[in-house]
Amino acid sequence: MLENEVWGLYNMVCGGITGRLEVAEELINLLGLKEDVKVTPVNSDHFAKDYYAQRPPSERLINRKLELRSLNNMRDWKICLKEYPG
Repeated sequence: MLENEVWGLYNMVCGGITGRLEVAEELINLLGLKEDVKVTPVNSDHFAKDYYAQRPPSERLINRKLELRSLNNMRDWKICLKEYPG
């Protein structure tokens, strides 16, 4: 980005499309806990009592400014989760 002299605030997320359920399932799989931990899918209503703000239809993030400048080289989220130190 510095080489291209683009400035400003950039929100950057990994590539690919996913949701919280898929991330939880992949994390359990990577940790080898698939036989010991059960992930139960729920919808937003499950959290309504504890979290008063209404959940948006989608919480997916995009790299819009990077895309506009043809600089979106973010790797897939599954690869990055697998490589995350832990």
